[in-house]
Amino acid sequence: MTRGSVVRGGQGFVLFALTCLQMLKPSDTFAPTLSPAGLGACVGSACRLRPQPAAAVALDASRRLELRGFKGFPQPQGRAGSVAGGMEMLSAKDQHRNLIKDFLNQRAVQTLLHNYDQVGDRINYQFLESFEEHEGLRNLHGYGAMKTSWDEYLTKLLRTPDIHIKQKVASYRGGSSGNPYLKDMSVTVEHVIQPNEMAKTLMGLRATLSKEWVADLQLISLENAELWRHHLAMVTNQTDPESESKHRLLQLSDQCSPLRMSNYDLLEKFCTHIACEKVIADLSQKEERCAIWLREKLISAGMSQTNDNYKRGVAREFLYQTLNEAPRVVAAIEEDGTESLTLIDPLDMAEKIMDERLKCAEEWVSLLEEVEEDHLELKRSFLIKCLSMERQELEIDNE
Repeated sequence: MTRGSVVRGGQGFVLFALTCLQMLKPSDTFAPTLSPAGLGACVGSACRLRPQPAAAVALDASRRLELRGFKGFPQPQGRAGSVAGGMEMLSAKDQHRNLIKDFLNQRAVQTLLHNYDQVGDRINYQFLESFEEHEGLRNLHGYGAMKTSWDEYLTKLLRTPDIHIKQKVASYRGGSSGNPYLKDMSVTVEHVIQPNEMAKTLMGLRATLSKEWVADLQLISLENAELWRHHLAMVTNQTDPESESKHRLLQLSDQCSPLRMSNYDLLEKFCTHIACEKVIADLSQKEERCAIWLREKLISAGMSQTNDNYKRGVAREFLYQTLNEAPRVVAAIEEDGTESLTLIDPLDMAEKIMDERLKCAEEWVSLLEEVEEDHLELKRSFLIKCLSMERQELEIDNE
């Protein structure tokens, strides 16, 4: 934004606005709806958007997750594998805070892109997808795709000035576009992209999604119980009479966000992935061969952080396979030439993974309750910076 453009009403207005902002309650959030200008552009555009490949955003997802504090993800090909030194000082809670809030921002952006796609708003869609180089984000079913942290992304969007675009639109009144006898009646239409309003809309979406996720993450304990029930039924009777109704825990309604089912699948996969990395880290300290086996199982089952082929239920299938895996004894030659035996117990590993992912889900629930307060703090910080810019400009004018 140009200096002072947000607060160009004098210092009195700025101080009044700052006072009002400090009085906001967490419930005074922005509604997750399209802006009037955005809706006008949506109605005027009849074209659908072509989906773009997700490879561009999927390539560096592992590295970005590492830099946000989580070190367990396998590295993509061609990438160096060291973590920034400062990140090693992050506490476990701070690591979880970075992961879940960045992921929440990613899904909010993808939800808004989905809305623009559904109504054919090509101009706002292309701007939002290209903002901070996130081309292909709309079609990605995965996590760790954002190139900036959630607060940095929203702050940059708030500071971006409005963009005016003029577009020539052909009009064929009383005939078809291929009629050679009709005169060209093209009209010029001006569109206004409002990044500041987009940021407010994203905050509203983040608040809405955080409430859904708090409810959805509480289903992880039931998911664990369902896994054990199904496993016990198959071991005891070689069949599960309730197999048709298993894992139908999430109930959808008209009030749900449009991507809630996909969000739930990714939440389940994400916390399972983190739980696996925690179990692998624990095993590597005393049972290295067990850790190696679990790592290979994790990769072969497709439990990587991105999933471009839209496959669902990866985490659930991974745990089913681990529960059903037979125990085995692995022999290895030690450095002194002696042979050692190691018991690989997949059932025990699956139990540890389910315990860890439940802890992860509970931690995320507490962190998601901070989202609305985070937005208030972000708005305060933004307005204070605008006030500082206005004061500096007034001091320059007085000189």
